[in-house]
Amino acid sequence: MKNIIATIRGVLEYQVLAHLVGIWIIITGGKVKSRGILLNVKNNRITNSLKYDLISDKFEENEFYLLEKHLLSNFDVVELGGGLGFLSCYVGQKIKPKNKHIVVEPNPFILPILNSNRMLNGCDFEILNHAYSPTPGFVTFDASGPFESSRINVNSPDTIQIESITLGHIIDQYKLDQFLLLLDIEGDEFDLIQHEFDIIVRHCPLIIIEFHDEFGLIQPMVSKLESSGYSVFENGDVYAFTRD
Repeated sequence: MKNIIATIRGVLEYQVLAHLVGIWIIITGGKVKSRGILLNVKNNRITNSLKYDLISDKFEENEFYLLEKHLLSNFDVVELGGGLGFLSCYVGQKIKPKNKHIVVEPNPFILPILNSNRMLNGCDFEILNHAYSPTPGFVTFDASGPFESSRINVNSPDTIQIESITLGHIIDQYKLDQFLLLLDIEGDEFDLIQHEFDIIVRHCPLIIIEFHDEFGLIQPMVSKLESSGYSVFENGDVYAFTRD
């Protein structure tokens, strides 16, 4: 009975309450504040469920928890998968002004929101409209649905071509040495670890990864990083890897 009640509560919360909250947010100006970050969410790629999660501090809660625990304010930051900029703005307000902060976001339809939220929160991170890939060139990107589900997908009937970028290229372009790496790239984290592992180990004292287990096995990736000297902290599907 408890499980049934919990299921009904969840359906009502996200099918009814989230819908009403989403409408109210747009009517009142299209902005929400989540964990101190002011966000413009007036974009048809942002669902009512996501708006509800933002206003109830549920959005990216696993990543936020690990960032609060482990963020190092005196390092440069590379973020692959900026989305609407919630974590980008949080990190941008925490790191020192002298540090470089590069945010890579492939979805062109969400870039105006990312840029708007950067300005709303007084941040100056650089935005690159590229998709991460270990291979230079162009990738087939599915940006047809809600932004949080957009990803490289050659099988989608509605795709666009996005120029790819490697982690090594970002390092060379911005002359980075030691930096923090944040990953939310919808399954391509497995390619990054497999193909640019030596670069990660050489340059990254902190890595925060949201793993998407529908695209690969998490434990071999965790073990690989752990065997290279990283300590592992898990919070749901998000992992922090730290080393001295």
